[in-house]
Amino acid sequence: MQAFQINIMKKLILLIILVPFLNIGCGSDEGETPEPSSSTLNKELLYDKQWSNESKTIVHIFNSDGSYATIGTWEWVNDSDTIKVHNNGTNKDFYWIINKGNTATKMEAKLGTGTVWGEYRTSW
Repeated sequence: MQAFQINIMKKLILLIILVPFLNIGCGSDEGETPEPSSSTLNKELLYDKQWSNESKTIVHIFNSDGSYATIGTWEWVNDSDTIKVHNNGTNKDFYWIINKGNTATKMEAKLGTGTVWGEYRTSW
């Protein structure tokens, strides 16, 4: 009888150890936002397009000639993921950080002083 109880205890301990590993990789992806598929920023995909947030209150146009829409200029800061936009009308500079993993129709960006990423698309 004791051998039977010891055998059951061994199986229970083994089960307790293995159960947490059975759940790895399982679960629903429904409603989850996938991570960007790339860990690099493809800068070429940003140029010569109109990017807007969903409410169309912020619009970016990074023309390949260095002009920013019709109001100023833009340039990469030290070949990084940060763009400096110069507004000719206000004579002020704004810095935008572009998130890696952008596509030809979707990007994420935030103000250099901000903490919240905004989603921008070429069409909504």
